[in-house]
Amino acid sequence: MNMRAASRSFKGWPDSGWGTRPRNIRAIFVCCTTRLANRAVVLSAPLTWDGQRRTNVWLTTRLGAELTPYTQAIGEMFLVGDRRQAPPAPGIGSDSDPDPEVQDWTGPYYHVTESGLKHFGTFGGEKALLAARRVLQRQGIAAADVTLTGHQASQKLLDIWQKSLMPGAMFHTIAEFGNMTVANIPVNLCLMQDTVRTPWVVALGLAGDMHAHAMLLRTPER
Repeated sequence: MNMRAASRSFKGWPDSGWGTRPRNIRAIFVCCTTRLANRAVVLSAPLTWDGQRRTNVWLTTRLGAELTPYTQAIGEMFLVGDRRQAPPAPGIGSDSDPDPEVQDWTGPYYHVTESGLKHFGTFGGEKALLAARRVLQRQGIAAADVTLTGHQASQKLLDIWQKSLMPGAMFHTIAEFGNMTVANIPVNLCLMQDTVRTPWVVALGLAGDMHAHAMLLRTPER
């Protein structure tokens, strides 16, 4: 359907008084919605990979970031969408190879390569605690005076934190609730409020793109 035909189909709609007839606006909408095309799919469809690995250096080559082990590792983790194999339109393409214009993409999801997964495991156990150590050092607080809670991806990770930081206490609910991702900290803080015996609490949070945040809280005086 072209613009003129779409406009005629709405003939008779009253003028809005704004200088643009509602039927013209609706005609534009009809033309846009009947000629959908994902440009990313159209442009990438004829491309083939040359076999050269770039995921570990694209932050440097494309965005100008300093080439470090951190930027290389984080480059292995990125958002990506998959091309969804939509049924071809009548007379266009085939079931096994639909035309790019009748395909679309899934929503982006967080993709971690095998190398990125290895780096993330190292980061969680070795680097993430730097956030907690720095906030304690800045405030002159000993780890023994702190109850540590936060992200609970696995019992193995919690055991590493316990052994490395040696806090006065740890609070987690992994056995009861598993990994609640972004809900770990608020749920744990709610449940632990009547059980904490240390003067301070540190909530340690992780993110998939390898950064950690530590929040220092003072427990109420009893």
